[in-house]
Amino acid sequence: MVSPPHYPIILKDEEVELTGRKSHKRYPRSFRHVSAKVPDSNGKEITVSFLSNNVDWAASSICDLYRCRWGIETFFKEIKQTLQIRTFVGFSRNAIEWQIWSALLTYLLMRIMAFLSEWKRDFKHFFTLMKGALWAKRTVRVIVSRYGTAASAKAIRWA
Repeated sequence: MVSPPHYPIILKDEEVELTGRKSHKRYPRSFRHVSAKVPDSNGKEITVSFLSNNVDWAASSICDLYRCRWGIETFFKEIKQTLQIRTFVGFSRNAIEWQIWSALLTYLLMRIMAFLSEWKRDFKHFFTLMKGALWAKRTVRVIVSRYGTAASAKAIRWA
């Protein structure tokens, strides 16, 4: 039996300097170029390259740092797309913070509701369903069981 590879698999770890006259003058120090094979979100192996000015860490640590950072970036992208905060009601710092915290709390409560209702589809579908059924006088469990799949006889048709 073949054991799965330990990620990241480092392909290159090299020092790079800027050679252009202006760019070298603006940043005379060297960069570190690290290439590695890592699994993507689907488990498929991909090759990624990183540029860093950190020459003290191991190449695998730099890859792990970027992997964690990418997780944070995708988290914020999903929140931004899901919460759809386009305009603010107030313009003071306090008003903006309250709106962001309220939207974040709503997002987390919706995630909990999707988990507790054992929602099998994409979370965006759940969020859209809840927005559409916001004023319905039914529990979340009834709404999810009735409209949870497109094959349902009473499925909501979104315009």
